[in-house]
Amino acid sequence: MKHQGMLLILLLALLGVTCSPPPGVETPPPSEIERQMDLADSFAQGNDFRRAVHLYSIIADNAPETIWGATATHRTALLLSSPRNPSRNDSLALLWFRSTIARTRSADERLQAEVSIALLDRLQLRVRDARRQRAIVDSLQTALRRQSGTILSQTRRLQDMEREVVTAQTELKRLKEVDVTLSRSRQIR
Repeated sequence: MKHQGMLLILLLALLGVTCSPPPGVETPPPSEIERQMDLADSFAQGNDFRRAVHLYSIIADNAPETIWGATATHRTALLLSSPRNPSRNDSLALLWFRSTIARTRSADERLQAEVSIALLDRLQLRVRDARRQRAIVDSLQTALRRQSGTILSQTRRLQDMEREVVTAQTELKRLKEVDVTLSRSRQIR
């Protein structure tokens, strides 16, 4: 059930839709939200990113219209894109940054989210370029291996042919010697 709720939240974030808490779920009182924010902040500072992201996302979903919801949305995006986070996910971070732009009233947070989106988009382009270049390098290496194999077999064939020529020359010299010997023996008679 929790996973379906998270998927719905992610889908709404993808579409840039701000949402109110589900029916029957009341927005927690400000003191409770502040306590949850403090707890999420402590998780983030302690490098427990999974719990911090989880708690921030709960705050963002339960109080989307509040300043805490907007801040929690932005912090979720930041943690999901943090290089220190072992479960970093740039695609999810983009969704949360887009949601931040839709939810926040702070010009600074909006600007930070826009810059982060631009940087993540550039990063994704660089990753695609790197993959494409890696594929090109792999195909060139494959072609090089094939050509190396062809050159190696042709070199071996040339070496075999050179040996055959040397053997034929040696046989030809022997035949000449035999012919000269026969010619001398005929002249002597």
